[in-house]
Amino acid sequence: MLRLSTVLVLCSCPADRVAGLGLRRDSADATATNKWWPFNSQSQAVPAAKATVEGAVSIESAKDAVLMSAAFGRKTAALCRDAPDDERRRCRQLAGQRIFCTLLKRHEKRYRGMSGAAQEKAKCANIDIMEEATEAANDEKLQREAAEA
Repeated sequence: MLRLSTVLVLCSCPADRVAGLGLRRDSADATATNKWWPFNSQSQAVPAAKATVEGAVSIESAKDAVLMSAAFGRKTAALCRDAPDDERRRCRQLAGQRIFCTLLKRHEKRYRGMSGAAQEKAKCANIDIMEEATEAANDEKLQREAAEA
């Protein structure tokens, strides 16, 4: 019954005004539509993190933008949830560096023209991204304690 009533309503409307939708673009109709519709192609906002990374002139500013994002913080927190309290901060730093190196490798074309990209790539060449951050933090602590002894 609902289908039949819908079909009858749509058939009874003029061809250019089906259910209130302006299918014909007269200049007066287009102007009225633009006045009440809050979104258009010029007003849609670009996500802040993506705009920051692509608009960055140096790899450091891009890295800061990525490291400060909420999603990145959640990922490093999840990776370091099993780390002891005294190692958790260093674990998150190491996890962040590893994740950024993975990101840099995946999106190399995006970062290629930025100043400092070659140096950051060289730093990443020395980092084993397959080692867990909690293990790396623990290894670093053991090495530091061995050097002090």
